[in-house]
Amino acid sequence: MSNLFDRLPKYIQIKEAIRKEIEEGILREGQQLASEATLIERFGASKMTVIRALQELVQEGFLSRVQGKGTYVTYPMRKNPLIGLLLPKTSPARCDALLETVESCASEAGFDLLFSLADTNGEKVNDFAERLIQRKVSGLIAAPVETGADPAAPGWWLNRLREERIPIVLTGGKMDNCRDISVIQTNDEEIMAELTREVLKKGHRRLLLLGGEEESSSLVASRIRGFQKVCKEEKIRVERAEIVRLPGRKSLEEDSAEIISLLRTHEPTVVMALNDLTAFRVMQIVQNNPYRFDGSISVTGFGDCDFAEDAGLTTVRLPLKEMGERAVKALQKLMRGGKPEWITLHAHIVHRSSLSMLSYTKGEKTRSAN
Repeated sequence: MSNLFDRLPKYIQIKEAIRKEIEEGILREGQQLASEATLIERFGASKMTVIRALQELVQEGFLSRVQGKGTYVTYPMRKNPLIGLLLPKTSPARCDALLETVESCASEAGFDLLFSLADTNGEKVNDFAERLIQRKVSGLIAAPVETGADPAAPGWWLNRLREERIPIVLTGGKMDNCRDISVIQTNDEEIMAELTREVLKKGHRRLLLLGGEEESSSLVASRIRGFQKVCKEEKIRVERAEIVRLPGRKSLEEDSAEIISLLRTHEPTVVMALNDLTAFRVMQIVQNNPYRFDGSISVTGFGDCDFAEDAGLTTVRLPLKEMGERAVKALQKLMRGGKPEWITLHAHIVHRSSLSMLSYTKGEKTRSAN
């Protein structure tokens, strides 16, 4: 699965790669940039694509052209305050929505944006934190990024920014001992509990909660709690409830083999996935293996990604646009000296065909559209 950066237009990828090298000091002020021919070969792009990327960097003040000599690195004098945005690579759908909204709201509020995608490599996240400090950012909006053994513990990067008294807003989750940070979260535990009750109302008694690598532990912990809460309350009605997290995917074939093994081992009548991508994988496997699975497995997701409607996936729609808008407003409040706040936004269930009523006929489980 490609990450968000790989899905951007090629000229933007080139532009961001060069800008990052300037901001990190790899390319220094006054240094001559490589020739267009070299950049074309490096990025595997057309001449027009490279020229467009360079033109935008010139317009933004990162580069300057000297006729007859070449292109040189400059450093823009910013008129607007600069804020940072840190999002995890593992949640591309969430990144898409939050990046678009935060970028728009920040621009309307008169901010420039310094954006980075983070993985679980703590060193890279820490480097970004140092860049934010060097650039004297006015604040940071970030999703919880796990860089240590304890997902809830604030990493070095977060504590470093707090030491510099940089206002921070976390979106989608929280970390321990961060009372000086504003949090914009969704009611994941409550909505997952509601979805689990909906599953039980459909007659399902063998439930498999399945998580992939697309969401961090801190983001899905509350979803798991909601599932467990209902299973505990309804223990008489639940025959079997299993929770499984898929290991890091090495290939689609290995991933599919792992899911098939889980379905055959646990024999669920419904798979409740912790994200839509995992749900979609399960749906594809069930549809492509009718001789192994009789079509009686229902599936639910979490996130309502772009493909969910076409796939007929019952899922949870997160208010990501509102989350981005509220995050920018919360950051502005902190920058004005306001107190940190915790805001909970409400998600809702989107009912589609992948969750069906389960009925029993002559000891056999069957699905009926409902």
